[in-house]
Amino acid sequence: MKKCLSLIAVMLIVVIVLAGCSNSTAPTSSNSPDPVPVVFDALQFKIATENNSMRLMTESELIDAIGEPEDVDEWVYTQLNGDKYAIKTLVYENGKYEYNLSPSSSSDEYIVVRISINDAHIPYSSSNDILSMFNLSGFSNTTIEADTGLAYRVKIGNLDFWVWDMDDNYLEGIKITYIDGLFGE
Repeated sequence: MKKCLSLIAVMLIVVIVLAGCSNSTAPTSSNSPDPVPVVFDALQFKIATENNSMRLMTESELIDAIGEPEDVDEWVYTQLNGDKYAIKTLVYENGKYEYNLSPSSSSDEYIVVRISINDAHIPYSSSNDILSMFNLSGFSNTTIEADTGLAYRVKIGNLDFWVWDMDDNYLEGIKITYIDGLFGE
C-alpha cells in the first residue's frame, strides 16, 4: 500500500511538473506595440534632388500625383511685418484637403508650402503616435512646442506640424507647413 501511495505521489508530481512546463513553453504575446499606421505621408511632398538635398513638390507634380483640384483660389498673404506672398490654394475632397502653393524662389513654378487637412476625424490613441501617423517620427531635430490635449505642435527642422483642433479621440484640423515662418504663426 505504501508503495502504491508513493507511486501515486510521484505520478502527481510528474503531472504537475509537465503541466507547468507546457504552460511555460506556450507562445506568449509580444510586448512590442502594434505599428502605428501612416494615415497621411507628409514627407511625400519633399523630393530628393540629384545632389542629395530636398526640394518641395511643384504644382504640376502635385496634380500628377493626386489629380486635378476641385477648386483653385489665388490670393495674397500678408505677414505682420508687411511682407506679401502670392498663394495658390488647390482644394480637394470638398475642402477637406487644401494645398497652399507659393512661387519658388529659384524658379517660376509654384511649390507646396502648406497642407491643411480640415474636418479630418482621424482616430488616435496617444499623442505619442501622432508623428508616426504622418510619417514624421524619428527625426533628431524634433521639438514638441505644444501638447495640451486640445492642440499638438511640433517643429522638425523647417517643417511646422500643427494639430490645431483635436480631442481625446480624434484629430480634426491639421496644418503642415514646409517653410518655417512663412505664415507667421
